[in-house]
Amino acid sequence: MKYSSKFISILFVFLFLNITAFSNSYTDSLLTLVKSSNSIEEKANMYINIIRESRDNKKNIEYSDSVFSYLEIYRNDTLLMLANGFRGMAYGYLNQYDESNIYCLRASVIGEKLGKVKDVAVMYKYIARNYDRMYNYDSSIYYLDKAITMFSKLLEEGSVSDKFCYKKLGYCKAQMGKQLLRQGQYDKSLDYMYDGLRDYDNINDYSGQAKIHNNIGNIYNFNQDYENAYIEYKKTIQLAEKAGKVKRFKMVFTNIGVIFLNKNEYDSALYYFNKSLQIYSFKKKNYNSISGLYNNIGLVFKKQKQYDSALVYFNRSIDLLKEINHEMGIVKAKANIGIMYIEMKKYSKAKKILLEALKYSKANKMGEATKEIYLGLSVIAKETNDYKNALKYNILYVEYKDSINSIEVTKKISEYREQYEAEKKDREIQDLQKEAQLQKLIQKNQKVENQRQVYINNSLLILAVLLLIIIFSIYRYFKLKHAANRELMNKQEQINQQKVIDLVKSSEVNSINSYMEGQEKERTRIAAELHDRLGSLLSTVKLHFSSFEAANEANIEDKETFNFALDLLDNSVEEVRSISHNLSKGILTQFGLHAAVENLRDQINAAGSIQVKLIKAGPEYNINPESEIELFRVIQELITNAIKHSQSKEIYVQLISDAEGLNIIVEDYGVGFNIGKLKSKGIGLQNLKTRVEKIGGTYHFESSIGNGTSTIIEIKNNTR
Repeated sequence: MKYSSKFISILFVFLFLNITAFSNSYTDSLLTLVKSSNSIEEKANMYINIIRESRDNKKNIEYSDSVFSYLEIYRNDTLLMLANGFRGMAYGYLNQYDESNIYCLRASVIGEKLGKVKDVAVMYKYIARNYDRMYNYDSSIYYLDKAITMFSKLLEEGSVSDKFCYKKLGYCKAQMGKQLLRQGQYDKSLDYMYDGLRDYDNINDYSGQAKIHNNIGNIYNFNQDYENAYIEYKKTIQLAEKAGKVKRFKMVFTNIGVIFLNKNEYDSALYYFNKSLQIYSFKKKNYNSISGLYNNIGLVFKKQKQYDSALVYFNRSIDLLKEINHEMGIVKAKANIGIMYIEMKKYSKAKKILLEALKYSKANKMGEATKEIYLGLSVIAKETNDYKNALKYNILYVEYKDSINSIEVTKKISEYREQYEAEKKDREIQDLQKEAQLQKLIQKNQKVENQRQVYINNSLLILAVLLLIIIFSIYRYFKLKHAANRELMNKQEQINQQKVIDLVKSSEVNSINSYMEGQEKERTRIAAELHDRLGSLLSTVKLHFSSFEAANEANIEDKETFNFALDLLDNSVEEVRSISHNLSKGILTQFGLHAAVENLRDQINAAGSIQVKLIKAGPEYNINPESEIELFRVIQELITNAIKHSQSKEIYVQLISDAEGLNIIVEDYGVGFNIGKLKSKGIGLQNLKTRVEKIGGTYHFESSIGNGTSTIIEIKNNTR
């Protein structure tokens, strides 16, 4: 029988990580350390680390206040830059863009003095994002240009990872192309878009590629090349599906609807506009997109000469745009109303609204809108026998039309696409050649490796058997010792109970407290003895196993034997963990639920393969110790289930309290499962629910395939 040394190596590494996670634990949280530390520098550093991990932007602003107060005493420019940057980003996520820009700019100024190119570039990118959300597109272009320059410098220097630089450059160039597209500068827009597409290609970022193909489709659409526009939009959908983010690209359905609108296929246009509307949730962050859909539906009715319905949708669009102060969108909607009034032969109303819109569109370089307004004013002048102005506006219309909707733009798109596709094919050929050379080298090395495997497999098998015997011996030893200790503890507890009764009768309260403290110390001593001795023995076993794992990966028979070894060692770890946890109930009672969960988090995080994030917010809660112990066991079971089944790299535990009680949320972003297919609704999950309800709480969980699992527990204060 032959065994894979590579498999054994992987097996032993896995065992070592579990043993390390079990033996290394930390009891104090960062916030506790902040309070206990006497060093101002350490306190400031700890708060920066807390902000990095926290998702609560309001809390992050409070934490940055603490950092600023410490830095008034201890000056550290690097920490000051980070505090300003994190505070600016927190304000940005809260949609307070002016405040966000203030702190991001402060961070960038400090970063430039310190030579922190990466941090400054990130700040410029974030400021550009803020200005885009504020519809200040010129300022957004300015900071995007600065960010592109700095990320390009980082890529040339090689001081940070290529993946990081390509992702940031792809985003900034896509945004720059989008802003220039809004201004009708199609040549420059294409330059940036195809550059960004190459950056995203380098890291196989399908979501970024989809965004750029959507914008290229928009250029085709503006130039009335609907066939190529449709091709680009279809590419967008395909790439979005590959990235698993179809809903994020719901705007592509709007764009397809615009194609049908321009081709006067109104039923199809309305179908795609309404399909897009169904995907959008009616929230303020989506008002800009929804207003655009209302505007497009208004255009459908206008083209069908259903003017009353068109006006309803144009006004709906304007109402939403006013809510978010989007002047550009308002101008576009008003221009459409003005053109509609021309069709209705209401020339006075049309002229007034178009002239108002013209002032803003010219000042803000809105090429498409300005072109349509000049055309409308030319028609009004002609119909009112004002031939001088009719000629004047027609000349301006033609100038804008020639500069925007030229055949040369479409030709340039085709040239860019051909060049891009040619470069892509060249890269694919080079990759294939490299792959062929690599395969030859692998085959040569494999022959040598196979010969080496023959000599080491037998020795590995003998060693594996010896290690299995050691594992059995360790397991049996600790099991017997645990049984003896448990029997001793039961007898001791009976004696202690009688002592408590005697103490109560004699009103010796102080003696009772002293006795209980001694009992707690004895539990802790026994738990520590088991923990330290087992940790040492199992770590030694793991060190012997780890040196042979890499040698037996390929052999299937080895896998079965060493899976058996893995199961045995896992059972040993689980048995001792159970003993330690049972003995440590007193510790949980002393330090409370939050400290116990922090301890559990630190144990798991020490392994490095999966991270538990703990978030606590709200005032102190009032829950009795027995309920806290039961809640800790439920949280522990939920985390264990997530580690075993979710395949998620992160697990989030939130303890959110208020005046009424405590909410506990345990969630992962893993593979999830189909709740409807659980047998008997899941015996394990039903047991957890029963345990929570037994202490007066409520238990609810949600999951679906591909969307992870979320469990919510609610428990009131003073639960008995």
